[in-house]
Amino acid sequence: MTDSTRGIEDLRSRLLDEHVHLATLCQRVVATFEEGDREACDATFRELERSLEEHLTFEERELLPALAHVNRPEADAILEEHRKIRSRITDLGVHVDLHAARASAVKQLVLDLGTHARREGEILYRWAGEAFDEPTRRNWMRSLRVW
Repeated sequence: MTDSTRGIEDLRSRLLDEHVHLATLCQRVVATFEEGDREACDATFRELERSLEEHLTFEERELLPALAHVNRPEADAILEEHRKIRSRITDLGVHVDLHAARASAVKQLVLDLGTHARREGEILYRWAGEAFDEPTRRNWMRSLRVW
């Protein structure tokens, strides 16, 4: 494997790792909810909310504008998915605040985030790894969280 190929795979892996972390947070929200620990549920949900927003913002700032130059329909579709995810997180947050959240809603969010992650992994992350130069990828790697 060349250094360039390794850099492409490292970036893709790091971005996919963020999706795994987000799914883990969703599962922790479900667990704390089912245990009846509303305080822990709220804290974990806020962590999910914050982490998800950072992840979506990174993609929208760094990746999607460039993707739009070569594949506008795909970039627009991913942006629309982001809009829907944000809307669901906002709605779910209200229910968490009111202690009226249903575990099934969070479980469905986990499934939907998985579908979204697969799409991004196959299209956005693969393309980004190949489209940007090594210094840009390294800079992004430094800015992405390590879970």
